[in-house]
Amino acid sequence: MLTGLKHWLVGISGTLMVLGVGATTQPSVAAEKISIFYGPFGRSVSVSDLRQFAETEVAPPDLAALLRLVSTEQRASLLKGLQTKFPFDVRATDQLLRSPLGEPLLNQVAEVTRLPGGAEKQAMRGALIVAAASPEGLGVITFLEAYPTPTMTVDLRKALQLLESTDGLGTLLQQGLGQ
Repeated sequence: MLTGLKHWLVGISGTLMVLGVGATTQPSVAAEKISIFYGPFGRSVSVSDLRQFAETEVAPPDLAALLRLVSTEQRASLLKGLQTKFPFDVRATDQLLRSPLGEPLLNQVAEVTRLPGGAEKQAMRGALIVAAASPEGLGVITFLEAYPTPTMTVDLRKALQLLESTDGLGTLLQQGLGQ
């Protein structure tokens, strides 16, 4: 399971890196694109392009242009991360998010995103729960599609800092899985 988590994180970080180098299943409101900012520079990619890439392993033209900026290994890691699913149902996901390790982790991950009114944590929690309830299961694509705003805005600098300090993530999953 920790290998699956690693691939899921690589998928998220790979998505962020692809967008940074080039410096969504809810009715009505769902992320249609992810916008990544690194200081004053930003790029966006549609969630439907990410889904198409995950399902067909062929990147649509806009995503393909960004993927040309990364190595073959990074592209493969992104694809594997986008395809990774976790066997967490709604109850297990909620328990993980409310655990002593999950709550602080949710706060840290929420700080990577930007929403007016400071609703990042609620948006993150809601998207994870909805994604876990989807017929496809919890994964990067279902998470993005469940994100409750048309655009998920991410601060790449903060995301990279978080990915470098994910020591608690493995512990969180082991606790959640009872290992």
